[in-house]
Amino acid sequence: MKIPMKLWFLFILCLIIPLTVDIVFNHGILESIWFISVIPIIPFSFYLHKYKFMLFSFSIVLFHFKSMLIMYWIDDGTYIMKDVEVFIFTTIIITFTHFFSLSWSNTFKETNERLNKLAFYDSLTDLPNQALLQEEVKRISNKPQTNIGIMFINIGNLKHIRATVGNSYGDVVLMDIVKRITFLLSDDAFIARYDGSEFVVVFKNVTKSALEEQARKLLDSKFDPFIINNLELFVDYSIGISICNNSSCNELEILKEANIAMYEVENSFKSGYLFFTKAMKDNYFERIELESYLRYAIEKKELCIYYQPKFDLKTKKIIGLEALLRWNHPKWGIISPTIFIPLAEKTGLIISIGKWVIRETFKTLEDWNNEGFHDLKVSINVSAVQIRDRSLLDFIEMRLKETNLDPSHIEFELTESTIHNINESKSFIIGLRSLGFAVSIDDFGVGYSNLNALSHLPISSLKIDKSFINKLPEMAGMKKIVSAIMNLGRELDLEIVAEGIETEDQLLFLEALGCEKGQGFLFSKPIPIDEVYTLLRSGEDGSPDNGYVEEQCLTEPK
Repeated sequence: MKIPMKLWFLFILCLIIPLTVDIVFNHGILESIWFISVIPIIPFSFYLHKYKFMLFSFSIVLFHFKSMLIMYWIDDGTYIMKDVEVFIFTTIIITFTHFFSLSWSNTFKETNERLNKLAFYDSLTDLPNQALLQEEVKRISNKPQTNIGIMFINIGNLKHIRATVGNSYGDVVLMDIVKRITFLLSDDAFIARYDGSEFVVVFKNVTKSALEEQARKLLDSKFDPFIINNLELFVDYSIGISICNNSSCNELEILKEANIAMYEVENSFKSGYLFFTKAMKDNYFERIELESYLRYAIEKKELCIYYQPKFDLKTKKIIGLEALLRWNHPKWGIISPTIFIPLAEKTGLIISIGKWVIRETFKTLEDWNNEGFHDLKVSINVSAVQIRDRSLLDFIEMRLKETNLDPSHIEFELTESTIHNINESKSFIIGLRSLGFAVSIDDFGVGYSNLNALSHLPISSLKIDKSFINKLPEMAGMKKIVSAIMNLGRELDLEIVAEGIETEDQLLFLEALGCEKGQGFLFSKPIPIDEVYTLLRSGEDGSPDNGYVEEQCLTEPK
């Protein structure tokens, strides 16, 4: 450490004072004033290495000894005994102070090192943290003719792994991930833990092609499992990359750009890598603005529920409705859930929004019952994020008691991806069934179908995803897939609902397969609640020209 100038001044002053007093007062009070020179020893011990400090202490002893000899030379010898006593006593004090200060200095330095580690390093992984990361990027950017590449990495599935094997084993997996990243990437790469499951890697003097190679190397490793308690655990990597030369680099800006690119990967592919572009930045700030508005959407009464009728395909009569959330924004108009639901799930806002949907749908169904429509069945969508909310079942049960509704007239729809975590989904589904609700698997066939889980879960119906229905009856392969899903449903004694029916040919094909229930634009688009009343009271058959209004959405609604 660099010794402050003030301390040097104190040291020199404490040496000059005894000498000055000695000359002016002819050694009269030397024995009492010489001890002032000991004063700098303690503060100097904090700055000097122990060997330098010993040399410093010894120099003070020599200074005293030299003064004693000078006094013996200029005097008649009457002060020699006193000076020797002063010398011996001072030497003892200096020696004692040296060892005391050295011990104190070591403790001080150890504490300093611990505080420094807490301030600049992650406690779990021992990797540099955000603070040290920013300093490193700034240091590199200040070097002339140095390109900087930033790789912002988010580890997907880490929360799911912690929920599956526990936090302690989750930490073990995280440490293994750190070892893998360190092993795979360049030796001169600076790796830091940014936050939770996010890591940042800094490369200097790197090209775009080299960064792509590093990213691909890391992505290829996602197929290699981590083994914990005989379980094979896999992770995904969302990687955002930014690169700049030193003339245009700002440490905060380049980190932000890589972060934005990483979020773009998460929103688009879940796993992969992208280089930052200006368009990403514009989209990012649009999402930030959208999130800000969404937080107050319930309070400002901007959310509304549209209902898409379900029909008996034989009689063409309405047998139920699916509650679909819409956002009526004062600036952008009706916003489709394909835009804001993923954002709500990512930010956790879906918890409060989902409960609002349940409360409003229960209330609406109660009103319909009071109007005399007792046989209607209403479906409510529930996402995987909502299932993890431990209070959701209690909330549903409370709303049921408040409204006195028949639970058999309410169905909760879970997406196929929701049942991948069978532990979470099974307990939630069993809880709903114990309360008397029906449970349906929505968008069946889109994701990886866990048929074993399907056979063990107490579900009541399957909904064939509209992506299959859209290609009927032209594609022979798709006809076989839909037929297979129908047969699977019959074997499991499940009701089958076809969604996304848009043409007469699709309807005729489904009827030929024996599908009894369906919904889609052929019958009705999602409609607001006042249009539902009109449709129900009209008693019409729901033909294509009746009972729906067009939606003006930013993207095509469900």
